[in-house]
Amino acid sequence: MTKALLLLTALSLLPAASAQATVPVTTATTTAPTTTAPVVQTQPALSQSPLLPKSSETVTFKLPLPSNTSAAPVLSISGPAGAKQSLKAVSVNNGVASYETTFAKDGVYTLNVTGQPAQRVVVRQPKNRLDASILHLNFDGAKPLADLSDFGNDGKAVGDVKIVEGKVGKGVAFGNEASYVAFPRSAVLETPVQNMTMSVWVKAGSNKGYSDFFTKGDWNVLKTDAKNSSIDFFTGGWRRGENEVALPKDWVGNWHHLVGVVEGDTSRLYVDGKLVRETEVEGDLKYTPYPWNLGRNAEAPEGRGFVGTLDDVRIYPFALTSQEVTALYQGH
Repeated sequence: MTKALLLLTALSLLPAASAQATVPVTTATTTAPTTTAPVVQTQPALSQSPLLPKSSETVTFKLPLPSNTSAAPVLSISGPAGAKQSLKAVSVNNGVASYETTFAKDGVYTLNVTGQPAQRVVVRQPKNRLDASILHLNFDGAKPLADLSDFGNDGKAVGDVKIVEGKVGKGVAFGNEASYVAFPRSAVLETPVQNMTMSVWVKAGSNKGYSDFFTKGDWNVLKTDAKNSSIDFFTGGWRRGENEVALPKDWVGNWHHLVGVVEGDTSRLYVDGKLVRETEVEGDLKYTPYPWNLGRNAEAPEGRGFVGTLDDVRIYPFALTSQEVTALYQGH
């Protein structure tokens, strides 16, 4: 059985933000598809390790090969100052080709794989770890759904999605449960990792039942359950390392900061900068083919959408410390 320890029950209260005029976001389509990825896929189309390499550190890419393909393709990489590489597979095991390389300099590189969108490889180690996200949207500027992490994981809006007043600057509002923002299935977002952090500011409207507002299918989830008046977080598998706590009393209509962290065999949930629950993680880390979404769950798209506003959305490929979570809450 999973062992859970309720550490704190008192939650911070925040004043509601004043209303402002909204700015519609150009939507990708007007109808939300019921499924967005083939459920038979059991591993990423391309995976990378580590996700944030240092210069001169060995980086491994894994590419599943089609069943009718016997030879692994050559991968091409281009980078700063005209740097170019051609990568041949170092091995092929169980239909998966492995490639290895190093990058001499920090920078943003482009990896090209036949039949797939170009991938970005970011080689750098920021002095402040809070600047080392693989997805970061603050919804400000001329391109409010642009990813600020250098990986180019820009979001695409579907349905009634608007840019409105956020916790700081602008935020993204979802007018109904059929509205959401979807992210590309890039290598850095698709590769499962043992340690990770999901962070988001939430101002919820009146939601019924489950309300999945930050998800990758049903295996990486931050959501609320109106029936149980609770917040729920788990990652790497269905209810794996699940943390469920009571909603703050002023949940509806007020800003709250939620951070879910998994570090090896421990999962943590922070609300408004405070650690409120810590749980033992049991079970193997698993992959889901469904993409990252804001405002809904792509694996269960019917009846579990979110009505409200989100701001400062982040994913880190490592576990933030309590001090770093506090820094985010206080306005890093």
